[in-house]
Amino acid sequence: MEDIIMKTKIFTGKGITLLPFYLICFLIIYPACQGQKTDETIQKAYELRMNGKADEALVILEGTLSEDSTNALAWYELARTKHHMGLGNPQTFIENLSDLEATIEKATLSDPANPIFTFYQGYVCCLRWYLSIMMESEKSVENLALVEKTFNKVLSLKPNYHEARLYLVEILGNLPDSLGGDKEKAEKLIEQMEKDDVIYAARAKELIMAWDADRVAFWEEIPDNYQENAEVLAGLGKAYMYMNSIDECQSYFNQAVEADPEKDILYLDLARYLIMNSREENGFNQDKLSLAFEEFSSYLDKNPIRPLEAYTYFFMGRIKQMMGDPNEAENLHKQAREADPYFSTAFGVPPMVLFTPPTEIAYFHGSFLRPF
Repeated sequence: MEDIIMKTKIFTGKGITLLPFYLICFLIIYPACQGQKTDETIQKAYELRMNGKADEALVILEGTLSEDSTNALAWYELARTKHHMGLGNPQTFIENLSDLEATIEKATLSDPANPIFTFYQGYVCCLRWYLSIMMESEKSVENLALVEKTFNKVLSLKPNYHEARLYLVEILGNLPDSLGGDKEKAEKLIEQMEKDDVIYAARAKELIMAWDADRVAFWEEIPDNYQENAEVLAGLGKAYMYMNSIDECQSYFNQAVEADPEKDILYLDLARYLIMNSREENGFNQDKLSLAFEEFSSYLDKNPIRPLEAYTYFFMGRIKQMMGDPNEAENLHKQAREADPYFSTAFGVPPMVLFTPPTEIAYFHGSFLRPF
């Protein structure tokens, strides 16, 4: 019996060649499957990092790149992993910032049309700029120009990526001209947001308001149909927090989290505010520290990812130290190390741009000019 094999024709330049149908399918499907397998590997690395195993994630990503040095997603996740691992040692992180910049640049060079990679590159540029400002470097204006260029690239790729505008508005709108500030540019960016999104525009305006401005009145003037928006509720909560009206702040923060569970990071903001305002002439206000501890506990009740769990345990331990309980402090610090050995010891909450799944857009803006 004659063996029947489906065949198809392809043009080789010299003539017609017949290939088995199954081989054609293989040639079409195999690269796609390989790409899918690679993405799954990078996702696995990300999940390991979210579970406190950044060192294992690093090994996987470096192995992936040794096989394909053009894998933009792997370079992006490797950059975030290096960033994450530097959180626990700020001095080492600063020393290795150039390596981080080079790593994320490889991602953007391999896939220059991806706004996810370019946005994170913009954030890394902000780190370089902020460091130069703190060190009073002559390069701070040059570094700010790179921040602006990178975020403008993000907006050319994704015009409604307003978080990029929020960074530009806050920095350009608050810095003096001598340091690269440009209030006119900031105002134009706000005008663009007003055309697209009332809430983003409000957030941008609030970023450049004077510190003594009435922020409660500002957020209450937002149209009624937005008053239950999580951003508006969060804005009102922070406005009351700045006024030291803690009960009102808690109420609005709880409403914001109810409207958007991802706003649970607000519990960390209030806890940090209470720590900052707990110092007294002869020590610390124990009531404020106790309330801060409760806010941290409320955040843990939301089952955060391990890096943020570890960060929270660490600062709960700091509170116990301030309250004169070194044994409980050490127990909490041990829990922090167990959750994520690379946890951040900086007072600011670790940037959420590090924790978004690798193929998802990070809708994140974290201030470089104020603590909340």
